[in-house]
Amino acid sequence: MFLKELHLKHFKSHESFDVDFTKRISLICGVNGSGKTNVLDALGLIGKGKPFFAESDVRCIQDEAAFFRVEGMVEDNEGLLKNILVFHDGTKKRIQLDHEEIASRSSMASWFPMLLHSPYSFKLITGGAEERRRWMDRMLSMIDPSYLSCRLNYQKVLNQRTEFVKKNGMMSHNPITDLLDVYDEQLYELGKLIFDTRLIFVQGLKEIFDQTVDQFEFAGRKLQFDYLSVYHHNDPKTQQRKARSNDLRLGRSTWGVHRDDLQFTLKASKLRWEASQGQQKVFLLAMLFAAAQFVESRSGKIPLLLFDDVFDRLDEHRQNLFAQSIDGIKNQVLLTHTSKNYPASFCDGIGIFDLTPLT
Repeated sequence: MFLKELHLKHFKSHESFDVDFTKRISLICGVNGSGKTNVLDALGLIGKGKPFFAESDVRCIQDEAAFFRVEGMVEDNEGLLKNILVFHDGTKKRIQLDHEEIASRSSMASWFPMLLHSPYSFKLITGGAEERRRWMDRMLSMIDPSYLSCRLNYQKVLNQRTEFVKKNGMMSHNPITDLLDVYDEQLYELGKLIFDTRLIFVQGLKEIFDQTVDQFEFAGRKLQFDYLSVYHHNDPKTQQRKARSNDLRLGRSTWGVHRDDLQFTLKASKLRWEASQGQQKVFLLAMLFAAAQFVESRSGKIPLLLFDDVFDRLDEHRQNLFAQSIDGIKNQVLLTHTSKNYPASFCDGIGIFDLTPLT
């Protein structure tokens, strides 16, 4: 997969923006506020039907404009060009792939895989468990549309069960128990499918991660991550049953894969406590490179890699290690930076797009 062209009209700070990507590596540079990150936000609409950063689609419409239009030309694995168009008139968003309307955003999850590193990526380490579950779900949805369908079905049943226990409190007569049995059986089976898929993902990712993290000279630091799930406990069905009285008392569902987490550790302590900001960034970059390889191996599609303000918090030596890692892969790469200056170890074939306004 290769993004050949990008065309923006009235998108955030860009009244009009047109670019042809002819190089595998592209650097979008410019002073703060010149719209570098907004270009990446537009790519979120092309890749998954939703901007990466903006809180809502409407917020992407340029001030005093009536609409935005984002269009891309993508070359697929067979060398065929695909046209993707996203249009929003302030009331409704329309998405077309090769001039055919896409009914739901969920159907876009795996069509053009994109992986993003940005300053917000640190939430994967410092944020709550929901951030890490969401990250796993994004990766797996790029690989297998059936996983996304299973995850949505799980959430639907979970919402129904949670609403039910809120209304019925501590009641325990037969009709209540019987309906909870139905909900719990559905959650258990759907949850087991999600758990099995996540477990395979984490196991495969760890094997690749051990190689990618070595590229940043992080070896020997006892850096690791583990998948924590309710299904790891002995007899999870009994654990689910035991949670029922608490659920009725608290009015929520306290057992299930919606409570799962990834645990990142350095020297047996949580990474967020032990690692410097630079080390955390190296960890996140190594995770992204590992995830890109995993997605490609399972989907057959080479993900587009996006790096927003990537050189921040990296010393010169690790900037060069990052550049060498980029040179050693075949993915298309888009970087943003405030300057045209980039590590000398980058290959010569890099496309530079300067958004700094002319004075």
